[in-house]
Amino acid sequence: MKRATSAILLSLIMFALLFCGLRYVAAAPSQFTGDIRITPDGAVEGTDKISRDNNVYTLVGDLSGAVENGQTFISIEKDSVIFDGSGKTIRGSGTGVAIAAYGRKDVTIKNTRIVNFGTGIELRAFDWNLNTTATNNRILDNYLETTYWGIDLNTNNGVVSGNKIVSTKSYYGVNFRANNTVFSNNEIVKGGLVIFEPCYQNFVSGNTINGKPLVYLERQANQVIDSAGQVILID
Repeated sequence: MKRATSAILLSLIMFALLFCGLRYVAAAPSQFTGDIRITPDGAVEGTDKISRDNNVYTLVGDLSGAVENGQTFISIEKDSVIFDGSGKTIRGSGTGVAIAAYGRKDVTIKNTRIVNFGTGIELRAFDWNLNTTATNNRILDNYLETTYWGIDLNTNNGVVSGNKIVSTKSYYGVNFRANNTVFSNNEIVKGGLVIFEPCYQNFVSGNTINGKPLVYLERQANQVIDSAGQVILID
């Protein structure tokens, strides 16, 4: 009798624990952990929070997700895309890339708030799979607060303007491997501009590093510099 009673009590305890566990799992918030794509044919995959009007893609709600280093949360795989964040927030977990476009032409990424990714926006000059080269891309008026690179910029004939870039690690900021590119009126906090040559014929003006001017001199000599936040010398 005692043995039967003990078995019944044990069964009730296990049922109670299982029930509590199921209730806990059901109550836990779900988090998107895959990648979101704007595909080569213009479709949006992986979310219903990006609306499309021709080539204008607008973020209509905040997004959050977790991607590992070397992976991308939002991939732009089509040319001539305007991605308008519309002031919404894309929040990560400290790793991975928030938005990336590889080998694309005429892509604009603007008005987006990106927080807690490894890299905020990555523009890569080549897509080796499709054998395409990046050109005429624009990164405008974004807020980027990241662990490493706010912007990883590897492009030609681009425009990067009006962005605020906050790096939680001071030796990062903007990874700059660009040519014939306008880099203007950007505010960099805690990080800096890290140059990978060759870089040539860039127009850099109106930027600050921790509130002081960013001085970028390409093929110049005999300059007197005072009170700069950072000085870049090319050739």
